Amino acid sequence: MFENIYAGQADVTGTDTRDRPRGLGLCLAEVLINISGDPDILARPGAPAVMARASAMVVSMDYFDRMSGLPHHDDQGTRDRPFTLTATFDPAKVAAALAALGETPRKGPRPDVLLAVQVDGPGGKFALQAGPVEGYDMPDLMRASIDDAAAQYKLRVELPAGAHAAPATGTLMVNGALTWSDADFGWIAAWDSRGVHWGERGVSFDDAFRGALAGALGLASGHAPRETN
Repeated sequence: MFENIYAGQADVTGTDTRDRPRGLGLCLAEVLINISGDPDILARPGAPAVMARASAMVVSMDYFDRMSGLPHHDDQGTRDRPFTLTATFDPAKVAAALAALGETPRKGPRPDVLLAVQVDGPGGKFALQAGPVEGYDMPDLMRASIDDAAAQYKLRVELPAGAHAAPATGTLMVNGALTWSDADFGWIAAWDSRGVHWGERGVSFDDAFRGALAGALGLASGHAPRETN
């Protein structure tokens, strides 16, 4: 499903070197998390020094013009157009970087995740279920967001097909709730799996789903997410 776990992506401005260091740092961060299975690895001592060497670990880069269907409007050409940068890193150098952080590459298959989410938002209450992304209503937008988060963390994620979900053998079940909060200017996300609870307040649902799957990856890799009350 995932062709190269040593590749990360980031949105950048232009294809020159102005925004490239930031973009490569984001790409490397994605790879370090995915290879180690620890969503908090960048909080470890020594992480800034590792991130500063991102460009020295790259074996290939590719830019995708996110406005490829639109003409240039000025003489700047591609200078200020948005691109998606895909950077692939050398496995041996990634392993060395992880060793510097006291970690080793995660071994074994990546977990499949069954994500069961109850939503209480401005449009009402509903259980998010499996289905194609066909429009722009809230369930469609959330399903698309989960697809993006699954691609970022290189996980195969399914939503329940009906009211009662039972995970297949070997599948990690994550239960959660998203509640809109005017006071927090965003969603309150609460997740639960294997008796561990985590979440955050005042976030977009994109960030909420990324947090859910980062926690799932951590649990499956022996790096439990920070618990919330």
